[in-house]
Amino acid sequence: MTGAVSACIVSGVVGPFGAEDSRYELSVFNRWGERIFNSTETERAWDGTYKDKPVPDGTYVYVLRYADQCQSGRMIHRPGHVTLLR
Repeated sequence: MTGAVSACIVSGVVGPFGAEDSRYELSVFNRWGERIFNSTETERAWDGTYKDKPVPDGTYVYVLRYADQCQSGRMIHRPGHVTLLR
């Protein structure tokens, strides 16, 4: 699907794949709701660290926001979670 974006895990990182628009944001939160990663750059993905240190194994919530290419740039909000195991 053209313009589709999803948060994926590839080689141990979480990030956007298929993002074609600069109106994009990926945030990752720990179980206490603290934002531990944020990026508006589609080339930058979360590598399982916070302040340059590995985070503990566990489930982390992400929120992906991006402009839908098929609906006049309407902003899409896609929450999800990823389980980190080392």
